[in-house]
Amino acid sequence: MLSSSRFAQSVGFAWEGLTEAWNTQRNFRIQVFIAAMVSAGGVMLGFTTGEWMVVLIVMGMVLSAELLNTAIETAVDWLGKGRTHPQAKKIKDLSAASVLVLSVTAGSIGLFLMARHIGELPKWDQRFWILSAISVTMIALKLLWKQPLDIEKEKE
Repeated sequence: MLSSSRFAQSVGFAWEGLTEAWNTQRNFRIQVFIAAMVSAGGVMLGFTTGEWMVVLIVMGMVLSAELLNTAIETAVDWLGKGRTHPQAKKIKDLSAASVLVLSVTAGSIGLFLMARHIGELPKWDQRFWILSAISVTMIALKLLWKQPLDIEKEKE
């Protein structure tokens, strides 16, 4: 069994990892922002306990996948020592693809849960929610993308 000081040290290391991801990984910040928006939507729409359980599990999975993807990419880059290799690219692409698949699945689940509640609202409220979602998305994209998306530059 871990002593309390060893446990605290382990939690400290994990917190350092979260801080590193937040400070260096744009995609992690985007995923956290999306999780916050889904949480706000869930509160406003009155998600049930069961719906919250699903949402929280899926959010945890997406954020964990993003962290694992970052760890895999960091390890591949470190082991490659600046050299590029087709297998290294394949490993990194597959790792990123796993996050993409999970994110699309999570998005579908979130949309399904929200649509169920939005469908129960009067027409005016439905339009309000749709316009709010579009507005928040546009603001988030502006804030999170400090520079234009340049995929080729990011791969270097």
